[in-house]
Amino acid sequence: MLDVTASLPRSPEELTAEWLTGALRTRCPGIVVEELDITGIVWGAATKVLLEASYSGVADTPPRRLCVKAGLDRRLDRVADDAIHTHEARFYGELCRLFDTSAPRSYYAAVDVSGRHGLIILEDLAAQGVRFVDAGEALTVDQVASGLGKQAAWHAATWGAKAGDLPGVAVGSITRQAAKMFFREDYWNDYFASDDAPRYPPRLQDPALLYRAFKSMWVADDAMTHCFQHGDAHAGNTFVRPGDDLGFVDWQTFCLGPWSDDVAYFVSGALSVADRRDREQDLLRHYLAELASAGGPRIDFDDAWPEYVRHLVHGLIWTMTPTVMQPVERTRAISERYVTAVEDHDAVFGRGEPLHRPGVR
Repeated sequence: MLDVTASLPRSPEELTAEWLTGALRTRCPGIVVEELDITGIVWGAATKVLLEASYSGVADTPPRRLCVKAGLDRRLDRVADDAIHTHEARFYGELCRLFDTSAPRSYYAAVDVSGRHGLIILEDLAAQGVRFVDAGEALTVDQVASGLGKQAAWHAATWGAKAGDLPGVAVGSITRQAAKMFFREDYWNDYFASDDAPRYPPRLQDPALLYRAFKSMWVADDAMTHCFQHGDAHAGNTFVRPGDDLGFVDWQTFCLGPWSDDVAYFVSGALSVADRRDREQDLLRHYLAELASAGGPRIDFDDAWPEYVRHLVHGLIWTMTPTVMQPVERTRAISERYVTAVEDHDAVFGRGEPLHRPGVR
């Protein structure tokens, strides 16, 4: 259930026991938050505030440890669009109950009446022994296989969806808007003048060329069969349960699009270069088998592979993220993986044949 409210907290200081009582009463009528402590804050484009609460008034209460996620860092007002938070609130309030996405459990999802701000209250997965993955960390092949199984499930459940079939889900990710800024010559020149910027091969150091590659990809995407997409399925938006069971968080950029966008972006950024080169074809075959098993179509590997290669350029968006949104120590390793995948497969120039030929098993 999505709550539409007059206003939402805009800083951690506004997360009071009184406010939390009102929020939780949308699903637990009669609950009273007796005490509330902020136990930690993870600043970022989507700030996460960790809470510990005690309750009275009802027998069935949420867990004591919760996570409030919203645009709560006013330093980012000039570079971050709070639309990502309204988008995620709509995911938890209207969409995640419709099909299995492996998303954390939500206890409140809201947007304000202006439609410009959103907020969610989630279970604190860290309190359950779950490990969140850092964006620069390389996942294991087994962990990536687990994540591909999750993607296959939500792709299969929504295969063939069109605009209007799912509430608030449009065709095309909001990364299309980000690309308009990132590929502007002034932004490009300022960003890549920094010593901390990723290093591109000489033939990729042309923002107009890269933007044309993205636009060509989007035109082709719009003509393909669509399904529900996470939209930003990089390693830093995952968590690992015991047994290498991998799930996805940060559902701010969901959209309708081709299966291959989620898959290529995830695989090329989540694995080390060596593992990706050695096992990406195995993993694509695994995804295709999981997709068919979940009730989706049976896609031949020879048809799927060019689509996978074409969508590798999506990873270049990550490499141009402002350091105020993602610190350089988090971006360097994953940026290198994305750039190398694009080069290995000549993805920008559309030839489709890998310069480094991965192993086939």
